[in-house]
Amino acid sequence: MLGILLNAVTIAAFVKVKELRTPSNFLVFSLAAADVGISMNATVAAFSSFLRYWPYGSDGCQTHGFQGFTAALASIHFVATIAWDRYHQNYVSYLIPMTIFNMVVQVFVVMSSYQSIEQKFKKTGNPRFNASMPLKTLLFCWGPYGILAFYAAIENATLVSPKLRMTAPTFNMFLYALGNENYRGGIWELLTGEKIQAPQIENNPGLLESGCYPGTPRVTTLNDGIRGHASRCASPVTGGNKVE
Repeated sequence: MLGILLNAVTIAAFVKVKELRTPSNFLVFSLAAADVGISMNATVAAFSSFLRYWPYGSDGCQTHGFQGFTAALASIHFVATIAWDRYHQNYVSYLIPMTIFNMVVQVFVVMSSYQSIEQKFKKTGNPRFNASMPLKTLLFCWGPYGILAFYAAIENATLVSPKLRMTAPTFNMFLYALGNENYRGGIWELLTGEKIQAPQIENNPGLLESGCYPGTPRVTTLNDGIRGHASRCASPVTGGNKVE
């Protein structure tokens, strides 16, 4: 509770006192907001410990864990960012690590992950989506803005516009929500009340290895002693078998 109170005072001071609204102080404000999240998470945990049981159910447990993890990561990152800001006092040098840790690393993760997925698609012969599209979308939405933002840090450029990055939310919705068969069915059910039965395969990495749907384990059969052992899995739609 003390952490919530003290950090709430920090947040209120930044909001109310105009002179405090500087880029460096905004980092302190952001750290305080993250620490309020940590304190709230700890308060919930302490209350459940007092009760000697968890009163919020499975969904509450998952939400509590996610919120605490996110707040802790944000706090740690803001501590490092404040240290960098106080040491360098140079926004140009500040942009370099920001770009590395908030763009380059993410691009590498997206590129390497979807390259591996594409190789598995080729191995199974069952491509579920265009594996190169997420990386192309990321670079299209954020690449030009990142380059122009760097240029604006050096020159007095007026070409940089927040509108360049405003396309990302729209593209992400089509790519990750509507492009996912399960999630698309959920959105349809939300809007119409009509439930659609869709194979649960988009987020199952095991499918990429075996070609089987979740819940349909591979079985080994003897095919007339000629082809030897053939691996197969049951069809989730017809109940039949899919033989490889």
